[in-house]
Amino acid sequence: MGMEFKYTKITSDGTVINTDDTLSLSEMQQFVNGYIEYVGNIICNEDGKELKLPPNKLYPKFLGNIIIQNRFDPED
Repeated sequence: MGMEFKYTKITSDGTVINTDDTLSLSEMQQFVNGYIEYVGNIICNEDGKELKLPPNKLYPKFLGNIIIQNRFDPED
């Protein structure tokens, strides 16, 4: 079949939300509060610095809410 994705959404206050749901572009944009940017397997707000978003508590290198995209093989 091929690789699929699972997502871990992390709010800026450190709340972790695991989901098996497929996320659309608009759902990703809504969660990060704006345009998305991929940094490796992390999806963050492209304009986080300009918007003065707070540092993410679990990933302080990133600003605001983030999404971690995890690849997996459903046949494993």
